[in-house]
Parts: sequence; C-alpha cells; structure tokens
Amino acid sequence: MNERMNLNLILALAIVVLVATAACGPTKGPEAAPTPPQGGNFTDATTADAVSFHPYLTTDTASSSYQGMVY
Repeated sequence: MNERMNLNLILALAIVVLVATAACGPTKGPEAAPTPPQGGNFTDATTADAVSFHPYLTTDTASSSYQGMVY
C-alpha cells in the first residue's frame, strides 16, 4: 500500500511539473516591423545659408551641414 501511495505521489508531482513547464513554454516573439516604402521626400530646414561647399575652406556649421548631406 505504501509503495502504491509513493507511486501515485510521484506521478502527481510529474504531472504538475509537466503542466507547469508547458505553461511557461516559449511564447510568440515580437513581430517584425513593417518595411517602410522605398523613395519619398526629405525636407530639411536651416536657419542660415551655406558660405561654400568646399570642405577645406569653410568652418561654419551651416556649410558643414550642407556638405554632410552632399559628401
């Protein structure tokens, strides 16, 4: 009788462990972000005009920002 009770207890614990691990199983991961459409427009506003496009002759930030978009 005692052996049968131990077997039932082990079986019950095994079922509890299996149910617990099944409930903690992998979930659905995050979905990938949709791919943005190709092309389009880019609009940039500045507060100053560029002095020159020559990268070695200019030190102002307005010219540097324009050069960064070109080169």
